[in-house]
Amino acid sequence: AKNKFAASATLQKTYTAVCEGVVPECGTIDQPIGLLPGHSIQRGTGFGQPAITEFSRIATDGQYSLVRFKLLTGRTHQIRVHMSSLGYPLAGDDLYGGHLDVSDKQMLCCSKLCISCPVLNFNKSIEVDFSDAQKALIPRLWT
Repeated sequence: AKNKFAASATLQKTYTAVCEGVVPECGTIDQPIGLLPGHSIQRGTGFGQPAITEFSRIATDGQYSLVRFKLLTGRTHQIRVHMSSLGYPLAGDDLYGGHLDVSDKQMLCCSKLCISCPVLNFNKSIEVDFSDAQKALIPRLWT
């Protein structure tokens, strides 16, 4: 950090995604993630840097699951890679095995951001949700 204010601040993010299949109720994925040989973007598990993802299922309709994520590390494509490695790719994420039949965009959003700075006595939380258009793609998950 460049100064004491920056060093004292914490930032916590919570993500929400629609995954294909019935994801277990909760769990922790502790698998390293690295760049796949011969690829400039795509990652894989079992090699690379440590990566830990906690997840909990919010809802399921038997075909898709609405899942909340907390990242304990911050690797590129971490949620996408970890969920694909378990057989639950994100809807709309064809790079990691998801199908495009429901959405042609990844069904993933940073749903909560908490910023805290004790030096400035500042605490702020911002929450967002999937758009109404995204919710309409699989309405059973939000009922």
